[in-house]
Amino acid sequence: MLPITMDYIPVNKYSRAGIKLKAKRGIVMHYTASPGASAKNISKYFTSLARQVGKGRYASAHYSVDRTSIYNSLPDDELAYHCGSETYTKDAVARLGTYPNNSTVGIEMCIEKDGSIHEDTFNNVVDLAVYLIRERGFPNVFFTHKEVVGWKECPYLGSKPLGNMKSLSKHLILN
Repeated sequence: MLPITMDYIPVNKYSRAGIKLKAKRGIVMHYTASPGASAKNISKYFTSLARQVGKGRYASAHYSVDRTSIYNSLPDDELAYHCGSETYTKDAVARLGTYPNNSTVGIEMCIEKDGSIHEDTFNNVVDLAVYLIRERGFPNVFFTHKEVVGWKECPYLGSKPLGNMKSLSKHLILN
């Protein structure tokens, strides 16, 4: 597994509340929707949200992963603003609780300039997921952002090599 670069966001209103998770119930997969952006750039973006004034955007994820790096933006035992919504799917509420941000870890998969997820990025995500399960105590329970909120195509599952979240779970079973 690649080394994890700790690049913690300062505690702030918009991207790191400093609140501990209430439980560890799952891992939520996202994609950055910023073609060509690196994991480092995504981490910096989350940090930049702390400088907002007034009504701002709430967003963060625990990890950002690209072909060559893994960035950790806040401790994985703290709440991140990675799957906020006014509504959640019945399955997400049943398995993750009424506010999934307080029981999940969020992973942002960086996409290539053409919108695809590179095979190396996918493999790094698999390695990170294995680490989170074996070393950090998260269950082998995966959701896409869309499976949590019901309305957002995140990650875009037409991307290769991801195809669908079942392939990620199959990879983890084999590792």
